[in-house]
Amino acid sequence: MYYEHISKTGTIISHKNGFGNNESAITSSHVHDTFEIVYMLKGDVDFTVEHKTRHLEPGDFVVIAPGKYHHVKANPDVDFDHFLFAFHENKIFKELCDTLYEKDPFYTNCQHIGLLTMYFDECYEKFDGVVLDTLFKGELLKIIAMLCYTANHTPEVGTALVSQAINYIDRHLQENIYLEDIAKHCNVTKLVLSDEFKAKVGITIMHYVAAKKALATKQAIMNGMKKGEAATKFGYSNYSTFYRGYQKLKVLDLEELIKKTM
Repeated sequence: MYYEHISKTGTIISHKNGFGNNESAITSSHVHDTFEIVYMLKGDVDFTVEHKTRHLEPGDFVVIAPGKYHHVKANPDVDFDHFLFAFHENKIFKELCDTLYEKDPFYTNCQHIGLLTMYFDECYEKFDGVVLDTLFKGELLKIIAMLCYTANHTPEVGTALVSQAINYIDRHLQENIYLEDIAKHCNVTKLVLSDEFKAKVGITIMHYVAAKKALATKQAIMNGMKKGEAATKFGYSNYSTFYRGYQKLKVLDLEELIKKTM
């Protein structure tokens, strides 16, 4: 059974076949301002979140926090059966999202949590409207809560250099960030850093800096900060400058997220 459901609050719950002789077997690195959870049922997939990559196995979960660039490489001859959940932080999810944001993206051998996904298929066949939305929300909350308290120190392939650069960027988002400063901090040349970052994350490092600043600004506004104050806090001259920059970054909205599957 394959379906896509969008609740009135904008939460996506999707069960679909991801690839299988599909031109989307390799996705470009992209970012969105929602949380995204992928549960792997079958397939031959390498999933990259920022600079960390894992070959997914059945029973694996991937949690992608807002603002985390990610991309997928899948064997186009093997069907990728998976669940996808996407949701904005809100009053219901807020405390759990704060916990998820601090954790690594990959959770292995989580079939005990994955069993909860069977209930989504059952509900989709039997219910609709507000009843379906309510049941879906309840089951999604269970999954999020269980992931929050599940250890996820999992095997993955990463790069210390890119990790060091990302940590520097995260600590200095409220300052002007220049390539030479990041390279100096990492004790490498600008060329080495730029090449390694682009190879692992899929975008240039300064595009990444711009995206991080823009997403942090938007999150501050969503949390109640005044637009002009938030823009100034993260280095923009005014709100209009931030808004124009944000539009150019092409952060995926919910409809685009569904089209990309990942």
